[in-house]
Amino acid sequence: MRILFSAFAATLITVSVAQAADPPAEAAPPPPDFDIAFGAKWLSDYNFRGVSQTDRDYGFQGYIEPKYKWFYIGAAG
Repeated sequence: MRILFSAFAATLITVSVAQAADPPAEAAPPPPDFDIAFGAKWLSDYNFRGVSQTDRDYGFQGYIEPKYKWFYIGAAG
């Protein structure tokens, strides 16, 4: 019981010291109205439901997703 209490006390002291050293957090800036996400990947064999979509060969996939406020649209191929 003594070891458990000592470990708990040490944890409380560590947490309180760590929190006291952190500067106050600044408010995050608002997100931009327009944003765009994109990416690509190279893959060895693309399977969909057990059927090879790349004829058991390498494949390439890319996507783009533009966003304006709450509206977004995505395309992949």
